[in-house]
Amino acid sequence: MTSYYIDEAVFELPFEPIRDRSVTLLEAKLESGNDASLGIQRGEYARGQTLAKFVDDHVSRASRTLRAYGLLARVEREVRGRFAIDAVCRWRNDKEMVYTHQTFLDLGAGWMLVSLNGKLSDRDLVEACSERVLATLRFRDGT
Repeated sequence: MTSYYIDEAVFELPFEPIRDRSVTLLEAKLESGNDASLGIQRGEYARGQTLAKFVDDHVSRASRTLRAYGLLARVEREVRGRFAIDAVCRWRNDKEMVYTHQTFLDLGAGWMLVSLNGKLSDRDLVEACSERVLATLRFRDGT
């Protein structure tokens, strides 16, 4: 059996193999006093899919489903020695324009998405927080 760990507990899973597609969502206030959210998501690539194709598909879906969506930047980079792609966008929720900095990281057979959201007017604060999170990111393999 496989042990599955969460912050509060550990339990045994009566089946294998498993695919962990969990999503973590943290909410906080920026220095401006406005709300921000940090999302962490991970998953596996579809057969033959690359990180670049995954990001392109993600952006395409967002452009069809989010109101006033606009991709502001798409930049390839390296984070902790791993290939990554930043997709920076703005979009409208029910109340206001939102600024989102997404960093997609290649994990080999899968991907991880680190996404920080805040008000469009807090763009600089969102960027600073995003870079702080990525600068302090440490993978369990030591990288």
